[in-house]
Amino acid sequence: MKDYKTLLFLLFCAIIITGKIYSQDTIYLENPSFEGTPGHNRVPSGWFNCGFEDESPPDIQPSFIFQVTKKALHGNTYLGMVVRDNDTWEAIGSELSHPLIKGHCYQFQIALAQSERYTSVSRKLNEPATYTTPIRLRIWGGTNLCNRTELLAESELIEDLDWQKYSFHIRPTLSDIQFIILEVFYNSLTTNPYNGNLLIDDASSFVLSSICDTTHLHGQLIQPQHLKTTNRITDISIRTSNGLRLQFELPRNLSPKSIDKDKTCSLINAFNHKNIEEVLFDIADYSRHFNTKRWRWTISIKGKGHKKLVRSLNRQIKDLGLRRFVKAVSFYKLENDAVLLCKQSITDGEIGVYY
Repeated sequence: MKDYKTLLFLLFCAIIITGKIYSQDTIYLENPSFEGTPGHNRVPSGWFNCGFEDESPPDIQPSFIFQVTKKALHGNTYLGMVVRDNDTWEAIGSELSHPLIKGHCYQFQIALAQSERYTSVSRKLNEPATYTTPIRLRIWGGTNLCNRTELLAESELIEDLDWQKYSFHIRPTLSDIQFIILEVFYNSLTTNPYNGNLLIDDASSFVLSSICDTTHLHGQLIQPQHLKTTNRITDISIRTSNGLRLQFELPRNLSPKSIDKDKTCSLINAFNHKNIEEVLFDIADYSRHFNTKRWRWTISIKGKGHKKLVRSLNRQIKDLGLRRFVKAVSFYKLENDAVLLCKQSITDGEIGVYY
């Protein structure tokens, strides 16, 4: 009888130990959907502000504050975080259900997007500013709350306005990790701080993986959405106010809400007499009139000094956060299926816009 009780006790201990080991194969976050009462300067329950002491914490969105209105991917709310032009950025941290073990590999997924609008005040200039330049997510591990022991992973710059899921393979190399920090940060190639935003939702658990694919340490986009294009066009002949005759060609699948014929080619004509940044913003703004799929202008340039102008334009496009709307290329490097939208002569050359 005594041996029978001993056997039961040992079996009970084995069940407990096995259950503990099994539970560590899946390590949970508290409130991974970032649910809470929408509002600014609020951190979801289960998370803690790990940002700068003199700066405000992140926001629970959508609160319509800062003009953020995107629907949550999972649940009712999500996290909105920013970087600022005064060289500060936001971060939150949380304790894991069990530690990530040093040398072990885990798979982690999270949904990321950029808000098309995020208006606030410049901390550097103390005046209204837009926080729309793309930024990235960094995932830190620590042994204490808000302690950044090891950078475990970081995403690419997030420019997509739609929710996209990213997958990371995470492997601690310095110590076991009990706390996770989600932090937003600037483009690593940029030396000057700027204003930008990132939306975060639907984080997964950390699942133990037998294979650690190091190519995913910087994040892999899950099922990326590819835009389809077409070469079918409609011709529109336009005469601008200064008498210049231009040809405008519109791909049929763009289905614009309306076409302002004079405005369409005046965007290109404006390169001769307006500030380049203003023209680029006008082009980006006009692309929002097309209500089916987001698309991007290609500005082609040929003539004297065209390579230098292309490089200069692309730097400005990048700095302004407009790469999802427009890019500049040499006329001689246009894609074979590029469709002409509008072109005109400029000093010592020609400029055109293609789809």
